Amino acid sequence: MSIRAAALLTVLCALSGCAREASPDAPRSEPAKTDQSEAGAPNSATNTVTLSAEQVEKLGLRVKPATEISFHAQAEGYAQVWSHEPIAQLLSDLATATAAQRQSAAALKRLQSLSQSPGAYTADAVESAEQRAAADESAVMLAKNRLSAFFGADHSNSLDGVILDHLASGHLKLVRVTFPIAAEVHAVPTTLRLQPAFGSTHQSPVIHARFEAPADPAVPGYSIWVVASGSGLAEGTRLTALAPTGPALHGALVPSSAVVVSDDRYWCLVEGPQGTFTRIAMTTDYPVADGYGVSGSIKAGAAIVVSGAGELLAQMTGGGADSGP
Repeated sequence: MSIRAAALLTVLCALSGCAREASPDAPRSEPAKTDQSEAGAPNSATNTVTLSAEQVEKLGLRVKPATEISFHAQAEGYAQVWSHEPIAQLLSDLATATAAQRQSAAALKRLQSLSQSPGAYTADAVESAEQRAAADESAVMLAKNRLSAFFGADHSNSLDGVILDHLASGHLKLVRVTFPIAAEVHAVPTTLRLQPAFGSTHQSPVIHARFEAPADPAVPGYSIWVVASGSGLAEGTRLTALAPTGPALHGALVPSSAVVVSDDRYWCLVEGPQGTFTRIAMTTDYPVADGYGVSGSIKAGAAIVVSGAGELLAQMTGGGADSGP
């Protein structure tokens, strides 16, 4: 074979190989398929994830059946525990003025009874005693008016001497509650709950009395005084006050530990059959003593994740989640 023939044969073979490679009939390799049914694989369409028993244990998940409760729409107010020092000072001023008034009144009465007897005191002495008694009586009225200006006109119907003494000593706490104008609260609520700051382990304080407080020009809204006792009431502490409004609603209780925040929404996670967990959107519009009342989306008896909810939501979405509202 000549050199020219050999070169021609080589070119023909190369062209034949390229044609076979570009042929549309040539079989193509398929990409590897991902099995989404394996444990721990999220399903974004249904907001669910399926976990194995080992994964559940590793995440430390704990579920609890949702209990059935009744709850109300609530108005939310701002509350702060007042210092007992001004109360102690007001009561001390009143006690001092009262003691002085009693003493001067007794002295005047004694002088008046001796005014007609031999060796009676002079008219100047009697007039001086009268002036002193009148001044002391005015001091008592001033002390009472200061007390009323602090507490409000209704305090005499709600606070007896024992409660006032306990407030002055700090054994009971005085809490000022203000409902913003938008809350549309215009009278002392028939029931009220003080809620400690989020994350506190303290129980809700016990309320002994509540009555209307003088308006504060610096804080617009409707204000009331609340006399309370219990833990979590250190002076200066800020609280949330909740007053029910509207008719009772019925639904399920979602504990605070079960609520997580993601994508600017609130969620809780519910366990279903065969290790399937579903996230359910919820609102925190109805806070109750141990969490939130939810109507419709979550039924009583649902197995709610109360421990490890944040980790589970992160596993479901592939992102992060914040626990609690």
